[in-house]
Amino acid sequence: MRKVLLFLSVIVLLCSCDFIFSQRTNDNIPECDYYVKVIGVMDGDTFEGLTDDKETIRFRITGIDAPEKGQPFGNNAKQKLSELVFGREVGIKLKEKDRYGRWVVWVYTSDGDDVSAAMIKSGLAWHYYQYDDSPEYAELEKLAKENKVGLWQGNDIIAPWKWRKMSKIERDLHR
Repeated sequence: MRKVLLFLSVIVLLCSCDFIFSQRTNDNIPECDYYVKVIGVMDGDTFEGLTDDKETIRFRITGIDAPEKGQPFGNNAKQKLSELVFGREVGIKLKEKDRYGRWVVWVYTSDGDDVSAAMIKSGLAWHYYQYDDSPEYAELEKLAKENKVGLWQGNDIIAPWKWRKMSKIERDLHR
């Protein structure tokens, strides 16, 4: 009887380990440098993640630029990113550090979805072509524009990189 219980315990333990391990090696997700639990979303292209070592790191998503806070569709972009990643473990592939010390990264959901692509497809981020040459992202932006998805519904669309350079008075005219 003890041998049977021991055997069953080992089987349960191995199944549990396999389940836990499979969460980190999901075939849908490209190989990632790190996995973090998202604990905060700042806006449509920036979030904070908690590492296994309990370190909090701020990340900037590569390939996109989302509307700023206070900019039309800024809240929508933050909400969409929250829906995709908040409270979830995501895969991170490091690209580089930006001038603010944030890691610029590719981000993948546990289903293997590319978060940059999802944000562009939803019309809540621009393809940041000044820093990224992805033909996939360019095509997704083109389709979002053609279909008037998200921010592309409006007529007075101002890219975030232009918005950041505007004065408060100029911004107030576009709110």
